[in-house]
Amino acid sequence: MIEKYQTYHCNLCGNEVEVTCVGGGQLTCCQQSMQVKEMDSVSIYLKKAFEGEAVAFTKYNLYSKLARKSGYHHIADQLAHIAANELVHAKLHFKHIEQRTLGSRLTDIAAALKDSIDGESFESVAFYPELSELCNSHGDSVVAGHFLNIGAIEKTHDERLSNLLYRLESGFEFESLIPTEWICEKCGHTHISPKAFDECPVCHHDKTYQRRMAETSHRIAIL
Repeated sequence: MIEKYQTYHCNLCGNEVEVTCVGGGQLTCCQQSMQVKEMDSVSIYLKKAFEGEAVAFTKYNLYSKLARKSGYHHIADQLAHIAANELVHAKLHFKHIEQRTLGSRLTDIAAALKDSIDGESFESVAFYPELSELCNSHGDSVVAGHFLNIGAIEKTHDERLSNLLYRLESGFEFESLIPTEWICEKCGHTHISPKAFDECPVCHHDKTYQRRMAETSHRIAIL
């Protein structure tokens, strides 16, 4: 039975379609029946809900800024508050997604970084270049260029996240092979040393609040 949000695939040409409205009948392509891509239906619904809340969170924050810029501070505050609610909803959906896909909440920061790297790599290598090509095919070079610019930024995100993962897995998140400038994120105290302070001498927060003043791609300089 065809269900809303299911994805169907053509084994001949590779076309894929997502069902947005169920009307009955059979989906066909290349004169043959399309095959449903098997996935737990509830997981599909959770993913759609998560995406919807994430979009709402971003959109309402933008609307809040518009209201504040226009002098309607109460409306801006209400929109920002509702946006915060939507973020909580997204977190709740994500919790269920993790439970269904992993069997538990994700607690491995390396796995989280790898997932983030995969997403940024996809955006920079495939997603935005493809959107740019499609826009050019429709004669809109402005948006095509916009997509290429965003894709280039996503590539730097990929590199930054890869740098973080490399340091994490190498055990060098809080130390370096060379003198490095560190800053306390709580009070702003800085010092130069191969290692972060175990405790900030000014505000006494532990080294988990110490970070490098400058981030360098792991492809240029290691650790």
